[in-house]
Amino acid sequence: MKRVTIAELASGLGLSKAAVSYAFNEPRRLSPRTVTRVMKAAEKLGYSPNPIARSMNSRRVGTIGILIPQDISTALENPYYTEFMRGVGRVCLEENLSLTLVPPLRGSLLNSLNHSAVDGFLIMGLEPDRSEVQMLRRRAIPFVLVDTSESDGISVVSVDDRAGAAAAMKHLLDLGHRRVSIVAIESGHGGKFGHYTGVLRERMQGYGDALAKRGMRPGHGSVRVIEAESSREGGRRAFDKLLAGRWRPTGVAVMSDIQAFGILDGARSKGIDVPSELSVVGYDDIPEAEHANPPLSTVRQPIIEKAEAAANLLVRAISDGPPAKGVRSVLKPVLVIRKSSAAPSRDSAKA
Repeated sequence: MKRVTIAELASGLGLSKAAVSYAFNEPRRLSPRTVTRVMKAAEKLGYSPNPIARSMNSRRVGTIGILIPQDISTALENPYYTEFMRGVGRVCLEENLSLTLVPPLRGSLLNSLNHSAVDGFLIMGLEPDRSEVQMLRRRAIPFVLVDTSESDGISVVSVDDRAGAAAAMKHLLDLGHRRVSIVAIESGHGGKFGHYTGVLRERMQGYGDALAKRGMRPGHGSVRVIEAESSREGGRRAFDKLLAGRWRPTGVAVMSDIQAFGILDGARSKGIDVPSELSVVGYDDIPEAEHANPPLSTVRQPIIEKAEAAANLLVRAISDGPPAKGVRSVLKPVLVIRKSSAAPSRDSAKA
């Protein structure tokens, strides 16, 4: 069957091709009555826009990409990413855009960028000096960084992670914990947290701020730092390392809720009671945190609001070009206290 063209549809309606195009791509430019006429006629005739022709004419594909540093299966194991995508999805719905997840291709994010047909990128957790970011700048491809360091001329959306982590550690210390461990997200620096950047650096500095007020430091004395993959299994492996230390901690500050769930799993498997023998405080407050066993004390970051802010910035950059000085948006976290944290019992404090 011959494909109905936009010219034939427009002629039958007595409209210009531009008006028909607006009905599909920019309906706000037409009256609701005209849009309805076009859509009914298109359905009757079996017309649909040719996506290839449309992208060639507009030089856009109507899609934004989320560049993620993990493979899709690992990323989607972490509800943080699904929450983030919900926020981006709301903006895509309003703007009539599609959404594509862009993981490493053959182990390389640069390969992914070179093979992605999108109008712009939301980039998760990469520092501004990364080669991927610099390549996008050279090619003038719109992008917004999420959860990373501030840089001139680049738009960044993040959370005040230093304040959030400080609140989590202060909570443990105020409860009376002095043997505490920090479970950090795997950095690639072999546990040398002095080399941390971005979110990892901010959260570690926050933990350190609270510890310093008690004369304590990460990685010294009774404060142990363990790195683990940001996954439930990573948390389970981190728990095994916690038990291998000379002194078992009575409290653990964890850089992500998904890792904290793994620690709760490990404690249950070993018959260690949370929170009387081990207090656990996570970070993110993903929906499952409230329903964990026990409900997880954690730092709530506004994930959906962060995603919406980043997506709106990207949409504006695609339409109008990136702002010359970039935009910096920092959202506030909140400590949420539930049942996974309590004062250390006398027996656990002596152990």
